[in-house]
This record gives sequence, structure tokens and C-alpha cells, in this order.
Amino acid sequence: MYDPTFQRFSSAYDQVELRVEPGDVSTPLISQPFIEDLRYWTANLDDFNPASPVFVRTPEMDGHLRAECTRDVPVETIRLPEPVLRELGIHQAPTNTRFWVARPGHAEQLERFYV
Repeated sequence: MYDPTFQRFSSAYDQVELRVEPGDVSTPLISQPFIEDLRYWTANLDDFNPASPVFVRTPEMDGHLRAECTRDVPVETIRLPEPVLRELGIHQAPTNTRFWVARPGHAEQLERFYV
């Protein structure tokens, strides 16, 4: 099992360093194996549901991005559409960026507000 590099930021978020790549779809995509392992190590969840909401944000963001889990993205990587890259002020990708990943209980609460 892959051991993700993370830091428990708070009861609501884990802080991770992700490689940001430009994506050619309109939805942010994040590595499913990475999220599975992050959930295993931080929330003791053995049975990850890929339909579970994954919300991420940078420390500078006011809101959140909902990312879809996929096995087509490398581990510790997030692919962001061009408009999102511009919003985040990322002018050159790939690059490494710090993100906060909402922990499962907090992500479920966020889903009620974002869906």
C-alpha cells in the first residue's frame, strides 16, 4: 500500500502536497489510489467508496473544489481545468501546490452546501 505524505491540519482537513497538472476536462480529477490511502491512514476507512465526495482547497481559497476520483491520474496528483488554474493563479503547470483535503465527515457537510 502506498503511504501518502500528509499532515493532519485540523479535525476537518488533511494537508497534502499535490502535483498540479492541467486537465482537458471541465471537472477537477484527483488520484483515487491516493485518496483511498489518505482515507485509510487518516480516517481508518478500509472500504473507500469512490462516489464519496472529495473537496479540496488551497490555503488561499475562500471556497472548495469538488474533485472526482479516478485511477487515470497518477498518485499525489490533481488535474485542474484551465479556468481553475487561472483562478488559483497557477500560470505554469505542472507544479506542486499545498492543498487541504476535507476529511470524510466534513466533506459530507460541504456536499450539502455545494450540490
